[in-house]
Amino acid sequence: MVSFCASACLCVAVGARSALPDATAVLVLSRRGAIARRTAIRETWARDHSNVYFVVGACCSVPPPFRVAWTCDRAAVPPPTDMLDWAAKCRAADDQLTREQTENGDLIRVDEVDVYRRLPQKLSSAYAWALQHTGASWFVKTDDDSVVRVGTLQHYLTSSYNARTPVVVGHISKGWGVHRGGKWAELTYAKPTYPNFPLGSHGHCVSRVVASYIAAHRATLFNYQGEDVSVGIWLDESPMRDQIQWVTSKHVANHGNCKDKTLWMIGHDIDASAMRACFEHADEISVAPAAVSVKPLGRLGNLMFEHASAYGISQTANFSFCMGGDHSGFSFTTLRAAFVGPFPPGCAGASSPLVSSEAGYALHDANIVNALRSSPVLSGYFQSWRYFDAVSLFVRSQFTFKPATMAQARSTIAAPPGRGHARIVGIHVRRGDYLRYKYLNFPPASYFEAAIAMFPNHRFVVLSEDVEWCKQQPHFVNNPTVAILPVGRSGPVDMAILSLCDGIILTLGSFGWWGAWLAAGARVVYYSNVFNLDHPTNTGKVSYEDHFMPGWTAVA
Repeated sequence: MVSFCASACLCVAVGARSALPDATAVLVLSRRGAIARRTAIRETWARDHSNVYFVVGACCSVPPPFRVAWTCDRAAVPPPTDMLDWAAKCRAADDQLTREQTENGDLIRVDEVDVYRRLPQKLSSAYAWALQHTGASWFVKTDDDSVVRVGTLQHYLTSSYNARTPVVVGHISKGWGVHRGGKWAELTYAKPTYPNFPLGSHGHCVSRVVASYIAAHRATLFNYQGEDVSVGIWLDESPMRDQIQWVTSKHVANHGNCKDKTLWMIGHDIDASAMRACFEHADEISVAPAAVSVKPLGRLGNLMFEHASAYGISQTANFSFCMGGDHSGFSFTTLRAAFVGPFPPGCAGASSPLVSSEAGYALHDANIVNALRSSPVLSGYFQSWRYFDAVSLFVRSQFTFKPATMAQARSTIAAPPGRGHARIVGIHVRRGDYLRYKYLNFPPASYFEAAIAMFPNHRFVVLSEDVEWCKQQPHFVNNPTVAILPVGRSGPVDMAILSLCDGIILTLGSFGWWGAWLAAGARVVYYSNVFNLDHPTNTGKVSYEDHFMPGWTAVA
């Protein structure tokens, strides 16, 4: 079970499933009791698609006969017996949802009561979950009485629009008058007409930029009478207002004719039997986008850069992504062994002989995306955060340490002396083969002294493959707040230890870089002269700004 609780008003959980970084995440807003419809969707248009999720809310504590219409507000005081009976029904429904979730692993359960007037909150919560737990570039909102041709829609979106710009695709309502009564009564929006909004009965798709804005601001956005008009008003009042591309597509409809193969998103009032009738035969046009892969080179830190950067590049290029096979004795199975994932599947078939090589190794090569058009296999180290910055939330979620690894890391840093200090700084000392190659400069003693001085009232843990060297350094052994950890742990455990620290002091290598990146919110210090720019390995192939994160501190 994966849980996501980002705020007091949002708690989402989905069962374990083999989720892949599809270009789209399909979010089906579903009523708690609509089990038959969800089952029909699983058996028809969602079959063989791991990127379809059902968004289900919590039970309203007020029995339906005693509510204000369309809300969870109390219209009258229910008798105690009615309250008890309704509470029992809510518990039974929750138990049923838990069983359904365990069996299918595709429910997103949000902590918003399941009533019509809470649909805006339900949608923004679903966006927040999908942004953190998938690598999707497009987010499709539909209802459980609708049909989506998932592969066809994904191909249309990824081949037609740029997900890095604000785009809304659906049936766009323009100049729609504001209702003041009935189910769609809008009592808080003062203007006589709505701004552009995607009509809810058709379903709609938004680019990652749009979903990110709504998710990031959901605590302060005002929720209007429906999720569709709320999206329109939120975007009309956003800084993106003049940049949004509103697209009415001829491939969406709300007349319910799901047998029309020219339609890819069809609402509404399609019951379970109609869905099954539409899908008695396979009629989805599914065009698989080109797949990007990268050759594995090096050990854990290098493999993390290669995977994260290649995935980010594939998303920028609107390509799918698969894990490259073993190469020169290196393998991405190292990542599967260290982290929770989920990771994409291995690439099917023989590797393409066409290879796109990076211009440098610690440099952001903006031209690599264009090279992919003819050469989908990447080769290089790709040690720049810029490659995967746009998908960093998904990458961070993938690089979650396995529970046993994190438990060992926590117990290790609690053990050394100096436990009275509330804060911990990890010092990663990498020496070994780097000292022979000379293209990296190992920091002098003055660097360690200056870096340690930047963290008063902290305790320090030193992680190194050269413990004997560390034990000979006065700035370590003469400082009672410094503990030099012995060798004997796995690489993932040491990286997990770094990720738990409040501060990081780096020396050489990609291993420490990733420990620092995973230590969210930590203060990170690196040696300002670490790259020997006169060495042929580095000439024209390194940029400090591309390699080190903004906000990290360079110390001489």
